[in-house]
Amino acid sequence: MTLTRGVEKTSFAQLPKPIISHHGFQGCLASFELSGQSVDLITDAIVSSSLVETGCFEYDSLHSTRKCHHEICSNRGRCIQRPDTFMCDCDMTTFRGPTCNDEAIAYEFSSGKGIISYILPNGHKSKPTRDMIAVGFMTSINDAVLLRIESSRSNGYLEIEIVRNNLNNIFHVVDYIYSFEYSFVD
Repeated sequence: MTLTRGVEKTSFAQLPKPIISHHGFQGCLASFELSGQSVDLITDAIVSSSLVETGCFEYDSLHSTRKCHHEICSNRGRCIQRPDTFMCDCDMTTFRGPTCNDEAIAYEFSSGKGIISYILPNGHKSKPTRDMIAVGFMTSINDAVLLRIESSRSNGYLEIEIVRNNLNNIFHVVDYIYSFEYSFVD
């Protein structure tokens, strides 16, 4: 006789000594065989349990499509767990879609000089302590200004540029200029 079941923690002390594991099993068990014979844990059970069901549907839905795990969101999207599902936060990526796998809207600049200017409406207030920027780009040019943001209230600006294949970030605030160089441009 084969015993396949779980017991309450209060019953662990009553288990026979050869049973080493005192941890219950919760999950999906498939292709269960004994001596080459398939065993149906529902119909072959001596004592049935309402906690054992045929199929792995609930386990599949809970563990593959409704719970966050490291492979759910692509391209460094952040998985956010909801009560009975998940969502991918693609905000600081250059991707969009339910799993951050769709390319965002892109613009191609030809070999001539091009610029896009955007002026924030009057009265627009940004958070003065923190602004976040996400931008993706591809280019074969060694020197180029990628992004420049100027303040309307001072001479301050933020500029991201490529200089001799290096990515530079220049942040000018009032009388100070902060420059950061990144040499890992691919």
